[in-house]
Amino acid sequence: MSGKSKNHTEGGEPKKKLITVISQGAKFKVDPEAMDDMKFVDLLDDYQSGDGLKLPKLLKMILGNQYDEVVEKIANDKGRVSHEKASQLLEDIAVKISPNS
Repeated sequence: MSGKSKNHTEGGEPKKKLITVISQGAKFKVDPEAMDDMKFVDLLDDYQSGDGLKLPKLLKMILGNQYDEVVEKIANDKGRVSHEKASQLLEDIAVKISPNS
């Protein structure tokens, strides 16, 4: 039996606990620490102050390499995602990561 904990990777780093989110039919995992980042908070402040163009960057920061796949899953039959749907996606992620906020 090895002395390694199941909560650590091969390199000894703690494993990140990912959270499963389901939004608008798309199921994916996110790292709850993705939103605990000053760059993210700065973009979120801009977004909440009315700069809707920051929304894709926020989602890319949270979703990483899953971004294209998740966006494709919530797209309409023309392959487009409205700002409203993208905003709902961000809200669903935030609620799942931090349900008491």
